[in-house]
Amino acid sequence: MPLRGLRVADVGCGGGILSEALCRIGGEMVSADPGEDNIAAAKKHAALSRHTSSIDYRRCTSGELAEMVMLLLIGDAERGGGQWFCVADDLVAQGEQFDVVCSLEVIEHVSDVPAFLHSLTPLVKVS
Repeated sequence: MPLRGLRVADVGCGGGILSEALCRIGGEMVSADPGEDNIAAAKKHAALSRHTSSIDYRRCTSGELAEMVMLLLIGDAERGGGQWFCVADDLVAQGEQFDVVCSLEVIEHVSDVPAFLHSLTPLVKVS
């Protein structure tokens, strides 16, 4: 298993499709998303298999701007626009670090890509 023994964060995990795939190849998953419905669906689906039931799904919380790892998503005009934040400040505040940090199908929604990528760096384990 290529990810055995590696801690993996999936930021903006949605319904957990990537999280489940990475867990199946050995990743010790912590997956975060701001959507309560997304997290509920991901937990429900992951619980159906002994191979994915260990995924630690967390709903993102809000916090002080200086403390947060923030992902700004702008809704498109066809869906009424608006914006929301995925905040993984709890992971940073708890000193959580990971061997792998991923964010699949998220970057195309980010207004400031360099700032987004920089915001994830505190989560990456230095070794």
